[in-house]
Amino acid sequence: MKELKNAYVLDACIWPESGEFKGLSEDYKASYLDACFLTLNGDSFRTGVESLGRTAVLAGRPEENIRIARTYEDLMKNKDDGITSMILYFQDPAPLENKMELAYAFYEMGVRVVQMSYNKGGCIGGGCVEGADYGLTDFGKSLIKEFNKMGMLIDLSHCGPKVVADALKLSEKPVTIGHTCCKAVADNPRNKTDEQLKQLAQNGGVAGITPWAPICWKRKENTPPTIEDYLDHVCHAVDLIGIDHVGFASDNNLDHNQDFAGISSQGALYDLVVGGYNKNVGTNPAERHALGFTGALDVQNLVDHMRKRGFSNEEMEKFLGRNFLRVFRDVWK
Repeated sequence: MKELKNAYVLDACIWPESGEFKGLSEDYKASYLDACFLTLNGDSFRTGVESLGRTAVLAGRPEENIRIARTYEDLMKNKDDGITSMILYFQDPAPLENKMELAYAFYEMGVRVVQMSYNKGGCIGGGCVEGADYGLTDFGKSLIKEFNKMGMLIDLSHCGPKVVADALKLSEKPVTIGHTCCKAVADNPRNKTDEQLKQLAQNGGVAGITPWAPICWKRKENTPPTIEDYLDHVCHAVDLIGIDHVGFASDNNLDHNQDFAGISSQGALYDLVVGGYNKNVGTNPAERHALGFTGALDVQNLVDHMRKRGFSNEEMEKFLGRNFLRVFRDVWK
């Protein structure tokens, strides 16, 4: 990493075990991680606020070495201070409760990224495993305009194809597909097609390629994906839409908790996404990410492998976080 003088390591998807963030483990505090999208919990306005409040309490403790980032300038200052930035993120937009004023309230409280639907969809739009892929609702379409106006970043990771198309057509600001893989490399309903990725690039957005095994997996029977499988997705995306529109997202946690409960619930709720992997490879938490790259702790290994694939220092710096920083600078107020 010493050759990457302008590196800013930004992980575009962190989720907390059991729904609540408990802080960074000591090795993550010492890692290269500069910032992450931190998933907040909640299925209502009240529970969303409670989750946000618990994170704010942690951020107020100096020993935790984290701060909530609300602006691009916050991200830069926190890095200079050696502090990890938490970018507050709703993967499930349920806490907005179909009310525009609540979206504004969460923005004022520090939320800076909202996903338009989570797998099965809701009042904003359809999800990627929803039987009826109904696209953005009227509320969802109005929300796009208001998000652009207030400076909220729109994310489309778990959204259905029509929501992705609708949002990319309507948004006047760049959006993200924060954690995904390439459908052309591994066929999974969570992965994005070449056409969707091209539309994202035309919008000016960024796709975060994830090593999360169920969607990175290339259907090698009884074999979890490796860092090389992961880089096949990265290289496909870069070849297709250019290095300026690709980043990474671990879809992992920051405290080494093993997600036994989450793995179980995923199997029950989202069989189309994880069923094939669970049946052919298994549910061992140690094989839930590509072997050799699970997130920030493995960044040096990732850089070493990317260098072997021919990536330049500048390209790796863009991939590791500079591309997402550009989107924040363009979108956030």
